[in-house]
Amino acid sequence: MTTGMTADPAALTRALTTARALLAEAAEFRTAAPADLDALVDALHVETVGGGRTLTEDDGPPGAAWLVLEGELIALQDDREISHFVPGDWVGAAGLLTDTGDTDDTDDASTIRALAPSTVARLGAEARAALEADRPALRIPLRRTLIRALAGEARQLGRRVSGQLGGAGTPADLEDTEQVDVVVVGGGPIGLAYAIWLKRARPATRIVVLDRRARPGYKVGESTLSTTVRSLRSLGLSHTMLRRLFANKLGLAFWWVGPESEQPGSHIDVIEIEETFQVERRVLEVALLQCAAQLGIDVRTEWRVDVTRSAIRAPRSTLVCETPDGEHRMSAAVVCDASGMAAVIPRALGRYRKPPDTIDANSYFGYFKRLANADLDHWDIAATRHLCFPEGWWWFITVCSWERMSDENLGAMIGAMFDELPAEDGDDVPTRADYAARFDAKTEEIVSIGVVVRDDLDDSKHLKPEDRFDHWVKKYPGVEYILRNYERVEQPYGKHRSISTFQKMSHDLDTAAGDGWLAVGDSAFFVNPLFSPGLNFGNGTAYMAVQATIRALDTADPSRETFRSYETYIRAVGTALLRENEMLYRGFRSARSFERVLMLKFFFGITDILPRGDFSPSDPYAYNLLDPRFTNTVQQTIAIMRDGEERGEDPDVTAEKVAAVVDALAEWLRDQPVVKEARIGRYFTHYTDDLQRVEERVREPGDFRTWRCTECRSFVEETFHRCLVCGSPAPARKA
Repeated sequence: MTTGMTADPAALTRALTTARALLAEAAEFRTAAPADLDALVDALHVETVGGGRTLTEDDGPPGAAWLVLEGELIALQDDREISHFVPGDWVGAAGLLTDTGDTDDTDDASTIRALAPSTVARLGAEARAALEADRPALRIPLRRTLIRALAGEARQLGRRVSGQLGGAGTPADLEDTEQVDVVVVGGGPIGLAYAIWLKRARPATRIVVLDRRARPGYKVGESTLSTTVRSLRSLGLSHTMLRRLFANKLGLAFWWVGPESEQPGSHIDVIEIEETFQVERRVLEVALLQCAAQLGIDVRTEWRVDVTRSAIRAPRSTLVCETPDGEHRMSAAVVCDASGMAAVIPRALGRYRKPPDTIDANSYFGYFKRLANADLDHWDIAATRHLCFPEGWWWFITVCSWERMSDENLGAMIGAMFDELPAEDGDDVPTRADYAARFDAKTEEIVSIGVVVRDDLDDSKHLKPEDRFDHWVKKYPGVEYILRNYERVEQPYGKHRSISTFQKMSHDLDTAAGDGWLAVGDSAFFVNPLFSPGLNFGNGTAYMAVQATIRALDTADPSRETFRSYETYIRAVGTALLRENEMLYRGFRSARSFERVLMLKFFFGITDILPRGDFSPSDPYAYNLLDPRFTNTVQQTIAIMRDGEERGEDPDVTAEKVAAVVDALAEWLRDQPVVKEARIGRYFTHYTDDLQRVEERVREPGDFRTWRCTECRSFVEETFHRCLVCGSPAPARKA
């Protein structure tokens, strides 16, 4: 009898329906009797594998194969990718092709890891034996399926042995190899940003972007900061367009909850510096793809690089690609890996690693409908909201969803926006509602809610994904107080589960560039979703990578030495982010240290953000994590908190030591001209111009001043007389 990966019967039913459809499509089972297929599906045990987790046999006897139902997995050997698996593929077929079900337990055995939250169906050796005994007609097609899967794995492993990356036997000089200047592996926002910036800086450059997907789709990661929005504008998305496509926000808001907190408290915010947005990634990618198309950038979908047969080297690399039309070879001077956490090229080159001596974390998240406004001061505002607690933090991100809109209509609407929307917004410009009605779309408000927990303090890892999320809700009454105002959405983005997971998310590379290649965005490093580094610093890495690529192309020298300054930048920023992340997580153990470490980041960040201008070759517009005063203070606080945790010191006692260090830097900051001139208290509800906390105060409005629409609840810049979202008139102004 099939048992499930989830407590949700509907999710299990969907998974089994998918399994039956995939099996029915396989050549070996096309003539199978429906009753035999039903029996095979019933023998499967459906499981989920969190992103980054390893597929194991811990839950059953040895000897098993897994049918991939959703997501993507890779096989690693010696930390190098040797094969990949997508829905319809069988993983671990060798385990079922022996009479005993024993597998080859040697040091050379490969590891199977999920690149993203995935669903698989396990067929164990005992289940297979019983199935073949009861259903003899299944014996031959089942064994043929497993033999075919095993042969595929063997071919990929053989390619790795006979054609090592950069080694002999690679097809670098074949006459049928397409010649280009740059290949970008990955067509997400960071890969497209790299391609667009490079094409604008060097118009004659022949750039090809390869995307394994057929079209843009769902991806978590909706929040943006000032840095990201300014980068999107520089890529060609006008602020007028951003307002029509995405929910806007005024800033960031934080609260702290302890085990005894009935409601969140210790409110901290930074608001009204400028208008930013919560983006739906499918919509963002469609817009960026149109920017790329306007520049003549060649984006090819459903193209996958076969890294086991490709040669990555200087002066030119050769990529062997699997395409819908068959195999294709390309030669490029520079290969930019923008494949996100898949890190296709770095993994193949053995550069991927888990950073040592840092805090890693696990994430459990889903999508919700708002039922009512939470009865909490400052909650009902357009901001990315966070609830921090001793083991981690929660996010609440309100998104304008276009998910129900067809790809065709979405593309046509965004194209019309490019053609029609002026750079300067106004009351006579069509609203979001106007475009939605014109292109037969209906938007809806959904809320992305997730919890991120320190891996070393996560006591929910033994539970099912849905239960892990609920565990952290119930553990803190203050969190439960907020969540009761939201209702979970089942299958918010098509086939995706109601609760998804990422496990031990942090990674980096021992080098982010080499002969003929460099990595950008999440491929180069990923630390944690706190403060949206994927888009925020991802764009910074793409911009700096463009400068390095220009040098390589102009000098005809794409060697590692040419990329050395870029590698130095990546190493410095990645390390600084890891340290800052550790400071924040350790600081969340106490309400007092929570407040101090966040204000250290905010005080210092604002002094860097306010004077910023346009992009430049030396400035990727990521706020300066590398200022020695900031990094030294971070290191001091980490040392204090590590020592306190190791000695079992009361977190409140540790917090006072942290406060003394942060306060010393705050004293220096308040005397700086940029702080005095900015009247920095305008951007905080509880902090004055001289950086002192005051619980009750009358705050001077910040730079981005708004009124709230009474119809759709959007926040609209005060200069406009009607809502830019729904078109409703502004409420009467108070005299």
